[in-house]
Amino acid sequence: MNAETIAVGSELLTPFRQDTNSLYLTRRLNDLGVEVGFKTIVGDSREHIRDAIRTALWRTGIVILTGGLGPTEDDLTRDAVAAALGVELYRDPDLIAKLYARFASRQIKSASATWCAAPWCCPTRGGPRRDSGSKPGLKGSLAS
Repeated sequence: MNAETIAVGSELLTPFRQDTNSLYLTRRLNDLGVEVGFKTIVGDSREHIRDAIRTALWRTGIVILTGGLGPTEDDLTRDAVAAALGVELYRDPDLIAKLYARFASRQIKSASATWCAAPWCCPTRGGPRRDSGSKPGLKGSLAS
């Protein structure tokens, strides 16, 4: 089985930041007997991320993305995954309630609820819990 990692973030395309997540993921995947055939770094562009996902899905069986899941305008991974897969985003009301409860003492921006959006085929995983950070990740499968 082969895999590809996609690191999302324009900061990773500068000389000031390194993509250490892909190195970690490659080591862990290799430990499981999975060879990483490609590693892509893509800037904060919905179209570029979408195209990188589509290309990766065409050439390998496992695609792992890191980055771009935060609440800011340039965190576009969720939207790009949905666009690449041709599905809509949905917002998990239970996760939104947990997010607001965790940050009840602070003024939470409405954009933070985007943390709880996910493509229909990729349910949210993790957060917001004290032991796992506040941003939930996504996990999905195209296998039927």
